[in-house]
Amino acid sequence: MKISLLFTFSWVNPLMKRGCNALIIDVNDLCSLSSIHQHDHQLSRSLLKTFGRPFLLLGILKILSNGLTFGGPIFLNILIIYMQESSGNEQQNRDLLSITLIGTLTVVSFLNTHFTYRLNRLEVRCKMYLYTRIY
Repeated sequence: MKISLLFTFSWVNPLMKRGCNALIIDVNDLCSLSSIHQHDHQLSRSLLKTFGRPFLLLGILKILSNGLTFGGPIFLNILIIYMQESSGNEQQNRDLLSITLIGTLTVVSFLNTHFTYRLNRLEVRCKMYLYTRIY
């Protein structure tokens, strides 16, 4: 069985068609797994066409968030090393590094919040699309 069939659940289509035509009462009414080899890519193409761009943009948002999350400890390490090695008269550089660290963490928090919100919203839209498309 192809991986695309597992992700799109198109292997269930023959069973759904059988259930629409007649009631499924007994185990014998179910399709055997070996007979399900029909490739119905119409639903997966439709999903990709409808939700591909927002999903791609969410991926870019997550990459930015993960990159900045990785940058936070790096800025913290630079700040700690700088504070250990510098004398007390370079207040401006210390403040700049501190503001960079706080700004990075703030942006990461903002991106993660929006990623979670947008992903949940896209999930609901995909579910509703599939429900209306199947039924």
